[in-house]
Amino acid sequence: MIKKVSLLIAALFLLTACQSTGVTFSKDYQEVTFSGQTYQIDQQKVSQSELEKSVKAVYKLVIKDETSLAINGIYASKEGLVIGIDDDYYRLVKDSSSPLDLETLLEGKSHQHFQISDEDCHFLVSDEKKWQISDTVVGEESLTDYVSNLSESRTFDSQTGKVLTNEDLNRIDWGGKDIAERETWFYGDIYQTADGGFAVDINGAYHRLIEDKA
Repeated sequence: MIKKVSLLIAALFLLTACQSTGVTFSKDYQEVTFSGQTYQIDQQKVSQSELEKSVKAVYKLVIKDETSLAINGIYASKEGLVIGIDDDYYRLVKDSSSPLDLETLLEGKSHQHFQISDEDCHFLVSDEKKWQISDTVVGEESLTDYVSNLSESRTFDSQTGKVLTNEDLNRIDWGGKDIAERETWFYGDIYQTADGGFAVDINGAYHRLIEDKA
């Protein structure tokens, strides 16, 4: 885990791959320069389906405290040049009236630290909130900002949500009852949704998170 450090936006750490040669950023990351031209990163997003080709290979990991953003390439699109940041693509323009603020983007991600509940695998916890993973599936067109990735798997009792121990998993189930009551979930990406909520990828489908206020 990346240990907390006290940084201003001008002192963000960079981990830079060799592919990013020839691409530079301003200290506030609102401007990018390559091929002799300087562009501002605009707040306007472009859909991945609008991308046409890669223009410049670049990889920079911007880290503040325990939160990171991956700048992952410059592309040509139907809307002009765009830059990839995490799973989103933002327009590059000569003079932006609404430049993207990476520090705000980082702070937005840091506000939500989701973890799988130790008590019931049907729930996630975030700070002092508890979120139920509902049966409602959200289409990818309804997803907006990337939040985090859990990348964890759990095998648990489908009724109680309790994680099964190795002893439970290795016990011979002659009648098949135990197997029928088991579930295995892979927890993937978490995104904000267009209506301001959250959804988590469970076994390849995004399920809406419902805050448990009980």
